[in-house]
Amino acid sequence: MRAYVLLLLISAPVFADEPKAEAAAKPPEAKPDSKAEAKPEPMPATVWKANVQAGVSYIAGNAESLGFTGNGVANVKHYNNQAEFFAQGAYTWVGIRDLMGGPVVGHKAAALNWLGRARYDRYFAEKNTLFASFTISGDRFAGFTYRIEPQLGYSRILHKSDRLLLRTELGYDYNFDHYVAGTVPDSSDFHSVRGFFFGEYKFNQQVALSDGLEVLWALNHVSRARVNNLLTLSAAVSTRVSVKLNWTLKSNFDPPPLPAPLTGQYGVLDSTLDAALAVSIL
Repeated sequence: MRAYVLLLLISAPVFADEPKAEAAAKPPEAKPDSKAEAKPEPMPATVWKANVQAGVSYIAGNAESLGFTGNGVANVKHYNNQAEFFAQGAYTWVGIRDLMGGPVVGHKAAALNWLGRARYDRYFAEKNTLFASFTISGDRFAGFTYRIEPQLGYSRILHKSDRLLLRTELGYDYNFDHYVAGTVPDSSDFHSVRGFFFGEYKFNQQVALSDGLEVLWALNHVSRARVNNLLTLSAAVSTRVSVKLNWTLKSNFDPPPLPAPLTGQYGVLDSTLDAALAVSIL
């Protein structure tokens, strides 16, 4: 999406009828001052990127299930500044039967989660950025109606080549969870150290494998640790369309308590496996 056009016009009129002696007597033209004539290199252009992904699963017959997953991301880079906006969600409902093998008498949600994030990066020294992000999400099947999560940190590209990209982040994470109704206490907040590692390997121009691993450890509640991982295998169909297989694993080693009258805690692990079609808009 970049186009660089450089036009250089040189005109040097030649007078064929001019005597050679006059031509020889003609003083040489002064060379232009390279410093004065040198033009500064053009500043980087503003670059926009955007893509969307969507996946669906449907089961019919003795069991009924319908599920949707989707996400979208847009970012803009202007000189050394970059802003990114990301949103994703998943919803699945399943059929309910009063008797095994009986008719479906109703439906209920089996998965319902959503997330929105805005992030700003300031680049310096080519491979480094300082960033700030703000995330809000919800997953009542994991015990919280909404989670507010601002972050600050430092990011560095460890290695970048045509085939391999390695990047790491280190920073601070604040996490406020508002739990589902009936939970005591109804909310909690955590101050955590955050580490993140991302790697991507391109087998060729069409196929790539990437993995992003995030670890958060709460300093004010040391038993609270969260580990999130996203493994993606992508295959390009065209320059703008690709097929992706995503495996998401979320671990909370100190999950929220179950709402009354239940006792105990929610499960530690949540995982999602989905196939999606990704389309680059910009």
